[in-house]
Amino acid sequence: MIRRDGRPFYARNKKTFAVYLVHYNIIEARFEFEPQGNTRIIKKGFVSHYMDFPDDMEPTGTLMQ
Repeated sequence: MIRRDGRPFYARNKKTFAVYLVHYNIIEARFEFEPQGNTRIIKKGFVSHYMDFPDDMEPTGTLMQ
């Protein structure tokens, strides 16, 4: 389940296992990713295309209600 209500959740890159804090920007209708933890290689976050969650990312953990 991928949230689209604006509340943040964690996602992981399937290839690098890097963890990102993700939230859906309702106004611009896109996902915004901010790296978490040891960010020596990953210097900045990124933004997805319009309403598109990247294929190499997967939600992690349990989503709090």
